[in-house]
Amino acid sequence: MYAAFQVRAFRWVWIAVLSGNSGRFAVLLVAGWEAYRLGHGSSLWPSLVSMLLLVPSMFFGLFAGGMADRHNRARLAAIGELINAGGCGVGAVLVLAGQLSLPALLLLTAVVGIGNSVQAPAWQAMVPGLVGERRLLNASMATRIAQQGAELTGPALA
Repeated sequence: MYAAFQVRAFRWVWIAVLSGNSGRFAVLLVAGWEAYRLGHGSSLWPSLVSMLLLVPSMFFGLFAGGMADRHNRARLAAIGELINAGGCGVGAVLVLAGQLSLPALLLLTAVVGIGNSVQAPAWQAMVPGLVGERRLLNASMATRIAQQGAELTGPALA
């Protein structure tokens, strides 16, 4: 049941997937709420937040997947997470300074969406090389649990 977790590198990737996806779902909740608040109660703005988090994958996902096939996957995953952290960090500073505007929130949400579209193909492509063929099914299931678990942990932490 825990065969993939015997591989130390996989454990680290799994923790990164769980925490990164938890952060993504926390951003979805918090940015959606902020968009609703800044948009004076209009449901249009939280919908745009969701769209801006997901649409970049359609535009950058294939390109990022090709990059993951040709370059260091761990580095690409880290770059994607740094893009996410940068977008969230700027958003946090703007909130704390009382300067967050709706256009800035939407732009930062798109930045986080781009970061997600860069890191996701990279870490997905890493898993088979980390665990080998014998543990691949177990690793795939464990990774899926981390993705689905983030849908609970992210909003709970937010």
